[in-house]
Parts: sequence; C-alpha cells; structure tokens
Amino acid sequence: MTLSVNTNYGKIVGLKETLKRGEISRFLGIPYCKSPIGDLRFSPPKEHTGFKKEFEAFSFSPISVQPPPDPNTSIPNDPYNISEDCLTLNIYVPGEPPNIEENSEKRAVMVWVHGGGFLTGATSWQMYEASNLALLGDVIVVTINYRLGILGFLGVETEDSVGNLGLLDQIAALKWVKENIANFGGDEANITVFGESAGSMSVSTLAVIPQTKGLFNRAICESGAPMTLSLEESTEIKDKLLKILSLSDDRDLKNLSVEKILSAQNEISSEIGYNLSLPFMPIVDKKLITDEPIGLYKNNLANPIDLMMGTNRDEMLLFALGIPNLGELDFDKVKKLFNSTSFMMEAYFKKNPLDVLDEYERLLGKETEPIRLWSSVASDWVFRMPTLGVMDAYSQNVSNNNPKVCYLYQFEWVSSFLGGNLGACHALEVPFVFNRLDHPFIGLFAGADKPGAQDLADFVGKCWSSFAKTGIPDTEWEPYDKDDKHTMIIDSNSKCVRAPMAEFDELWT
Repeated sequence: MTLSVNTNYGKIVGLKETLKRGEISRFLGIPYCKSPIGDLRFSPPKEHTGFKKEFEAFSFSPISVQPPPDPNTSIPNDPYNISEDCLTLNIYVPGEPPNIEENSEKRAVMVWVHGGGFLTGATSWQMYEASNLALLGDVIVVTINYRLGILGFLGVETEDSVGNLGLLDQIAALKWVKENIANFGGDEANITVFGESAGSMSVSTLAVIPQTKGLFNRAICESGAPMTLSLEESTEIKDKLLKILSLSDDRDLKNLSVEKILSAQNEISSEIGYNLSLPFMPIVDKKLITDEPIGLYKNNLANPIDLMMGTNRDEMLLFALGIPNLGELDFDKVKKLFNSTSFMMEAYFKKNPLDVLDEYERLLGKETEPIRLWSSVASDWVFRMPTLGVMDAYSQNVSNNNPKVCYLYQFEWVSSFLGGNLGACHALEVPFVFNRLDHPFIGLFAGADKPGAQDLADFVGKCWSSFAKTGIPDTEWEPYDKDDKHTMIIDSNSKCVRAPMAEFDELWT
C-alpha cells in the first residue's frame, strides 16, 4: 500500500507493509540536499530545491563511493551500487504517519549514523534495516548516508571547514529531520542520534560542534569516542594523495574519475600500512571542530545532551581476522604488532600499549592466548579507555547541564559464530540493536542459535528506544559518574555493576 506525506520539499510517497511484529511504513532514498556531483564535489552540502512532482521513496539510493566489499566479512547481497549521488536518508514509521491535523501523539526519533572506518558503509546494508527496531520501540528511525573517504574527509578547504564534508552531510541530514519529521509523526523536539564505530566517533564529535546545538537532545555512541586528525596530519595525507595522482593543486581533484579516486585512496591506505590508523577522519580544522573533542568535553563545551556510550568486551577480535599468520602469534610477536601500530590516542593518555602489556598478562593469567592478550590491550586502548575518557569528562559537568545524564554499558554476549573465537567482538551489538537475528547470515554472526539471544535483542532494543524516549534506558541502569563508574553489563543476564574493569583502568592513568 502506498501512502504520501507532505514535506517542506514536496510530497513524498512511501510503502506500508505488514511484518511479523506489525505494520511498518518505509520511505527510502529521500535526498536531504543537492547531489554533490560535478562542481559540487568537495563542496559543503547545498539545500535541496524541492521535488517538481511527488517523490517515490520506494527503494534505497546508491551507496557512497567506497571500495568493493570484502567477501570474507561482508553480508551476501549487500548492495554495491556506488555513486556520488548518495546523500539520502530513509524513514521507518510504525503503522503509518498520522494526519497532522489529528493531534496524534508524536513519536521519539532515532537517527542512525553507520560505521565503516569513514571508508565504507551504507544505510541499505541489511544489518541496518530498521523496521524491527521501530516496531519494538514504537519510535521513528531515520538512517542516513554521508560522503566517505577522500570525497568526505580529505583536507580540502571550503568556506565552512577544512575537510569534514562527511560531518557536514550528517549535520545537513539532521537539519532535514528537524524540519520535516513532524510530518511523519515524529517529535522534532525529541531526537536521538546513534551510531557505531566511525558512526559513533561521528556522533560523539557532533555533540561538541556548536552548529548542532538544538538539532538533537540525546546521543548513543557504540564503540567509538571522538578521534581526529590535526590540520598538519590532514595536510600531509592530502599532499601524499596529490603526489600519487601527479597533481599540483587539490582543485584538480574535481575532474578525476571515481575509479582513480578509489585507486589513490587504496594506495594511501596501503602506504600507511597494516595498523589501526584511519587516513580519512574528522579534522580539527578550527572552523567546524574548534579543538580536540575530548578537551571540549573536559571544558564543559559539549552541547547539553543525554549521553549513552559503551563498548564491546572483545572489540579487536573482529580485526584479528586480518592479522597475517594469526596462528603463529606469540608474546614477542604481540609486542612487535603493537610496535607497528599507530593511532591518534594522545588526546586520551600518553601510554603506549607496550607500557601495560605485562600487567595485562598478569591480570589475565599467563595461560592467556597471545591473540586474546593482544585483543584485551588493543580493545581497551582504542575503544574502551577513550570512551571512559569522554564519560569521565562529561559526567563531571552533568551538574552544570542538569537534568542531563549519561550512561555506560559493556556488551559481553559471545556469539557461537566461528566456535566463539570472536568473543564479544566489534559490531556484535548491532544485530541486537536493530533486532536482526531473524536474518540468516546476521543471525549466524550474532549467535542467534544460543539460548536467550532473542530475549537479549528485545532487551537491547527496549533500552535504546527507552533512552531515546525518556533519557532513561532501563530502571535498573544507574547513571554513570567518575567515582562509581556504574556500567550495564549486557549479556544473557544483564546487570548494572560498579567499576567492572577497575584494575585495568588504573593501568592507563
């Protein structure tokens, strides 16, 4: 069944479908700004001029320009129809949008920012199909595409920023939602932005950008604190790129084919080598991002929002799949692996993982497998400790932002996939957030065959949507503060505990 909604940009027609959990209305592939093609490549997003006739929002748009998917880690049949004409969003509404004349109660809105290392990702990926989350939580879910890689985060200077075009896209999408979501039955005064990995890094960075104040009042950050490049670092990467392409001026990049851009992007990534560095990410440009985000949190310069953050216990075990000769890893090779690793961690702590490696081995036990030892240290270094840094800084200022609150979680569900060897790895919480255990491949990755899997998915979805509605994820979940460090351990028997990783935390301070 088709149904239409009037917006500031014209009439949008979507489709209503009956699913196992109820009726859902989907509006897919809606442009939220002009296409960044031709002369608009490397330009900030420009406002859409509107639809000359009704827009049929029946299918996803092309995905942002990115490398082909890795067949070893991607889900079969995820689309790879890349195009620069990709700045679109999708809206999932339980039931159907109400007639705005009927004074219907407005629903809370959740806006998803996908991950992928600022190089890959798309809202049309099957993992992010948001119907089940919208129906379970009785919320409206919006998922957004944004520019990636060179096209989204190369340090090209514009009137609004240096680089950061992908972040500006996200802000443009949030403005569109703020202005139009009431027509779909959404509450424009109750918007939560949530994201995972690079999406989480984006969301936690958006919270310290003055231009986003008032665009959202809550944020959920899954496995990613703000990490940025300096202007100097971004300039160095841009200069390397121009050298690879034999160009003398970044203005010449506008004339390159997408194929040449992707080839150069791959070469840049290879030149950086196997490590945790991200060559394209948000830039502290002194325009859009005025300073290191963690410093802005510490100085009470973040926008006043309710904040929920968390990490997965074994984040890095997912990335371990890419380590050459993994089976031959021993303690000495773990040390060499850290020696070859770089990341923008100076904003959080000065310690190198080698400084804490021996202590981790002592706490975990000498019999710990080398790969588990590496993962434990690297997961804390890259994900958990930076997240705690933001939580400690923000919670110190909560009294000034009253009644804003913050909550912390640690996801510990271990999937049965690959014999349980991935542990509670990076991205494992996503199928539970979107309640996608019914998908054969996603359910396999998530361990849907284990007892309690669906109950856990329902619990996670309810916590996320409850937080979006009220700012409180669960009645048993205590707010976080720097002293007590209350943390919800999310597993088959979820419970809120005090400072669950205190011995490890002390090693980094």
